[in-house]
Amino acid sequence: MTNFKRLFLLSFVFLTFSGCAMIKSRLAMKDCKFRIANIEAVEYNPLQDLDKVNVKLNIDCMNPNNAIEAVLDKLVFNLLLNGKNVADGKITDQLRVGPQKTVSFPVSIGLSLSKIGKTALEAIQSNKAAYELKGTAFFSTILGETSIPVTITKGKWSGEYTVSN
Repeated sequence: MTNFKRLFLLSFVFLTFSGCAMIKSRLAMKDCKFRIANIEAVEYNPLQDLDKVNVKLNIDCMNPNNAIEAVLDKLVFNLLLNGKNVADGKITDQLRVGPQKTVSFPVSIGLSLSKIGKTALEAIQSNKAAYELKGTAFFSTILGETSIPVTITKGKWSGEYTVSN
């Protein structure tokens, strides 16, 4: 066998196995459970911007897989308050969650008071603020980008937290 053929064969084998591992780690995210752990900070400075409130949510991601690290490349979402869209956002930093581990990650969202006005007033009047993130999780693979719909709500780890397939 010539050196060129050996190099080609070794390259093919390496790319095949590394590609399979990459795909497995991205697909492992489908098994993960999410939850909105808490709202850590709400910042409002009317001297800087009368219409803007900054909110920082902490989201927990639990990987139940025994041997596969889960990887999320990007998350694009809408923040809903009592079922109504009040903000859009995205996370572009890659998230890695080891097998049988839970990782918390912050999500900063800038809310427009004029956009959420009536919805926020209704939440205050009813003393009910059910919030959730609905969006799409993106995974990069050697075959291209793939995605799955995601819904993340506040509650227990049970069925209330779902990653829709």
